[in-house]
Amino acid sequence: MATTTIDIADPTFLKCFQNHRFSINWISFSPNSQYLCSASDDNNAMLWRLDDEQRTNTCYKFVGHKNSVTSVAMTDSFMISVSKDCTARLWRINQDDVSNCSSDSIQYRCHKSPINSVHINMDGSQFCTASDDQTVKVWSTACANKLLFTLSGGHSNWVRHARYSKLNANLLSSCADDGTICIWDIRSKEAAIRLTSKRRSTHFLGVQWHPTCEYIMSSSSSDCLLRIWDLRYEKTIQFYQLHNGIVSSSDFHPNGNYLISSSIDHTCKIIDLLEGRNLFTLKAHTGPVNCAQFSPDGKYFATAGQDHVILLWQSNLSNIDANEHSDNDDDDDDIRSIGFDPTQQMNNAFDVTTKSSSNTMASKKMNGNSSDDLLGEHSLKVTNSVSILKCILQQLETMTDSILQIDQRLTQLEEKFQSISFTKN
Repeated sequence: MATTTIDIADPTFLKCFQNHRFSINWISFSPNSQYLCSASDDNNAMLWRLDDEQRTNTCYKFVGHKNSVTSVAMTDSFMISVSKDCTARLWRINQDDVSNCSSDSIQYRCHKSPINSVHINMDGSQFCTASDDQTVKVWSTACANKLLFTLSGGHSNWVRHARYSKLNANLLSSCADDGTICIWDIRSKEAAIRLTSKRRSTHFLGVQWHPTCEYIMSSSSSDCLLRIWDLRYEKTIQFYQLHNGIVSSSDFHPNGNYLISSSIDHTCKIIDLLEGRNLFTLKAHTGPVNCAQFSPDGKYFATAGQDHVILLWQSNLSNIDANEHSDNDDDDDDIRSIGFDPTQQMNNAFDVTTKSSSNTMASKKMNGNSSDDLLGEHSLKVTNSVSILKCILQQLETMTDSILQIDQRLTQLEEKFQSISFTKN
C-alpha cells in the first residue's frame, strides 16, 4: 500500500515575554491574534503587542487587583481580569491605539471566594466566572456589576474553569475539584449533562469546546490525563496519558485537528487528534507550565508558567491539510522533543530529536467484529482529499457506535449477573 508522509515542520520560537515578577496563571489571545493578555500572581494583568518588531517587547500593565490575578479574557474592545480578591475588572481597550487604554476599570464584586477563571461569550454581551464558592456566575458587560444569573447545584467543590461553547450560544461548560464536568443550558439555568470520571479522586482543571463540532470537548485533570468527550453519548472517546504530572490546560487548534496541552512536568504537548499520536513535546520552560493556548487564526501558540515567562511560537500547523496524513499501517509515532532555553538568543537554540513510541491514544477494545468487518462497505478508495476525510469520519463514527453498543450490552450482562447472584443469596 502506498504511503504518503507529510513532513510537519517543528514549531518556531518567536519571542519571550518576561515582565511579570511571579507565576503566570493564564494567557489569552485577542480575536485578531495581534495581542496577548496575561494574568499573574504579581496581582497584575498585562497586554502584549505581538507584531512589535522591536527587540524590547511592548506591554501594558493593568493595576487594580489586591491579590493574584488568576485568569483573563478579551475582545476587540475590552479585557476582563479576575482575581483571588473575589472581584472581576473590565478594562476598555482601543486596539488602534493601545497606549490610550484607560487605566480605570469597572469593578464587579463577583463572589465571596476566590475566582479561578473568566470567559466571554461569542457576542461579548456577557461573561462567566468560576469560583471556589462552587458556583458559576454570569454577568453583563453592558451594565456595571450587573449579575444576570447564577449556575449552582452542579458542583460540590471548587469550580476551576468555565467556558462558553464556540458554536452554541446556549451552552456553557464548567469543571470542578469534585471530579465532574457540567454542561449548562443557560436558558433553563440547569445542568443538562453531567460528566464524571471513574476515579473519584480526579480533579478537573480545565475544559475546552471543539471549534467545529459542538458535541466534542476536551478536559485536563489532576490524574495526568487528557480526555476527549462526546456529549451525545456522555462518554470519553479518547484519552491520552502523555504527561508525568498534572495537566493544567488544553486547547484545540482552530481547525479542530490538533490539541495542545500544558503540565506541571515542565512540558507542553501537541497532539494529532486524527492519528491519535503526540506530534511534539516542548521542553521550553524551567518550571511547571500553567497554560498553553492557540491563537484564533491558528498561526501561533503561547505557553506560560511558574518561571514568570510567556513564550510565543509559530505553530506551522495552519497550512497543513489535515487529510494528508500518513496511511501507513506500520506507522510509528514520531515524537519530536524540542528543548529550548528562553534566556539564550533565538538563533536555532533547539535540541530536536526524533524517537519511536507506542501509540499514545488509549481506547476501548472491541470484541467480536474487527474494524475491517465493521467498516467493510465504507472502505472506499478515494483520491479526493475531502472525500477521504469524510470517509475517515464515517468510519470513526461507525466504530464509536459499535463500541458504545458493546459497552451497553456488557453493562446489561453485568446487571443481570448481579441480580442472579443476589437472588441466590
